[in-house]
Amino acid sequence: MARRDPRCTGVTHFLLVFLVLCAACGEGPAEPSPALNVVVLVPDTVRADHVSKNGYSRPTTPHLDQLATDGASFAQAVTVAPRTWQSFTSILTGLYPPHHGVRHIFDEPLEREIPTLASWLGDRGYRTAAFDTMAFIEQMTGGAQFQEHYLPDLTLARAARRIGADASDAALAEQVVSWMSRGQGRPSFAFVRMSGAHWPYVADLSWLGDEHSCAGRDHSFNQGSYGLAVRGRDIEIRDEQAHRRLIWNADLKPEDREHMIAHYDAALRRSDEEIGNIVDGLDALGRMSDTVLVVTSDHGESFGEHGYLQHGPRIDESVLRVPLVVRLPDGHPAHRRDVVVEQLVRVVDIAPTLLDALGLPVPEGLDGRSLLPLLEGKQMPALWAYSETGRSFMGVDPERHLPGVEGKQRSIRTDRFKLVRTPRPEGPLDRLYDLASDPEEQEDIAALHPDVSTRLAGHLEEVMATERPSGPEASLDEAQREALRALGYLD
Repeated sequence: MARRDPRCTGVTHFLLVFLVLCAACGEGPAEPSPALNVVVLVPDTVRADHVSKNGYSRPTTPHLDQLATDGASFAQAVTVAPRTWQSFTSILTGLYPPHHGVRHIFDEPLEREIPTLASWLGDRGYRTAAFDTMAFIEQMTGGAQFQEHYLPDLTLARAARRIGADASDAALAEQVVSWMSRGQGRPSFAFVRMSGAHWPYVADLSWLGDEHSCAGRDHSFNQGSYGLAVRGRDIEIRDEQAHRRLIWNADLKPEDREHMIAHYDAALRRSDEEIGNIVDGLDALGRMSDTVLVVTSDHGESFGEHGYLQHGPRIDESVLRVPLVVRLPDGHPAHRRDVVVEQLVRVVDIAPTLLDALGLPVPEGLDGRSLLPLLEGKQMPALWAYSETGRSFMGVDPERHLPGVEGKQRSIRTDRFKLVRTPRPEGPLDRLYDLASDPEEQEDIAALHPDVSTRLAGHLEEVMATERPSGPEASLDEAQREALRALGYLD
C-alpha cells in the first residue's frame, strides 16, 4: 500500500495551512458551529483490562466508565510502544515512531517541521496548552508546538509519591479547569498527561477492604530504583541487581503479586478520581456541551505474565492494549451513547479522528485514520497496528541482541493475529500468535500459517522502509535528570 513519505512535512504543513484557510472561506469541510473545544486526558500506565468498563472485577474507573456510557469506548485500542515518549508523540502526530523519529525516553525532540494536534489547531485559531506532571510533552516537542505549558513543582510530585497521594494529578486537574474557564471567545485545546498508575503504586487501599491491608506486607516491589545512570543522552545500567529486582523479577510470591496489583488498582482509582474532577469542573463551567473529550493511555503494565514487571522491554498485549474513550457533545452529528467498538484501533487514530470531528481536513501521509465512522455506527475497513519496544538493555534483557533502534522488538497486529519480530545478529526471528485462541501469546504458530506471517511481515517491512534516521545524541540537562528521579528511574 503506497503512502506519502512523512518526511515531506514542511510541504505538508504549508498545504495544511492553505486548506485550513480555504475551509474558513467555505471551500473545505464544514466546521461544527460554534467551534468545539478539545480536551485529551492521558493518564500514564493504564492497561485496558483493568478498566472496570472492560469487565474488570474491581470498580477501578467509575468516572471513565460514565464517560464511556455518555460516548464511545474502544475494546481493542493498541498503543505504539510501552514507553511514554514514543506513545505521546504518536498520539499528537498520528504517526508511528519510525515516522516521527522519537524512539526512546529523552530522545531528540520531535523535529519542528512535523505538525501535531497543537500546531494544526493553533493554526486554526485555537488556544493550546499542555499540562504535564514531568514536562515530558514540552521536551518531546521541543517546546515549540503548544502555546502554553503547565506543570506542578517536581518537588511536590516526588513528595506526593512518598506519602501515597498523587498531588501532581490533583494540581493538574485544578489547572486544566481554571485554564478552560478563560478563553476570550476562542476555542481551546488542552492536552493533559497525568501520572496515572505509574510505578511506584502508592495510593490508599482502604476502598478494597481489610483483606488488602498493608500491615505486615512485603512492599519491596514498590521500593528502590531502577539502578540506572545517564551518560550523555544514553541511559545505562549502573546497578544490574537493582534493575533485575524491579523489572526481571518473575519470582514474586503469589500473595505479594496480588498485593502489588491491588496497589496498582488503587493508583488507577486515584487517577480516575481526578478525571472525574476535571469532568465535573468542565460541567460546572458549562463546557461539556461544547467540548470533545478523549481519554486514553500511553501504555499498559506487566505483572509478570511474560517474565518481567512494569513496561518497556516487551510488546505483549498487557502493555500494548490501552483504554480509549471518545465523548462528543450531545449536539454533534456523530454523537451516540454507550457505543462499544470491538474493531481494532490505534492511538495514531486519535489525531485524525479529532480533526474530522471538528470538521477540519485530515492531512495526507498520516499512519492513523479517522474513527468517526465507527462513532457513527458505520463500518470501516479492518486496520493493522504497528508497535515497538521502549528502551531495554543488552545483557539483562534475554531477547535483546542488538543495540540501539536496530535492536527494537517490533510487532504488527490485526484483530486476530500478531506477528512479533525479534532482531538477532544472524537474522530476525518472527513469531506469530493467534490472539483469538491464545490471548496470553504462549504458542508460536508461524509454521502453521506461513501465509499470515508473510502478509504481516510485509506490513512491518513497509513501516521500516520509511523509517526516519536517528538523530545525534546530546546530554540530558538537569531538568530531565530531575524528572527521571521523580519517576524513580534515578537515585
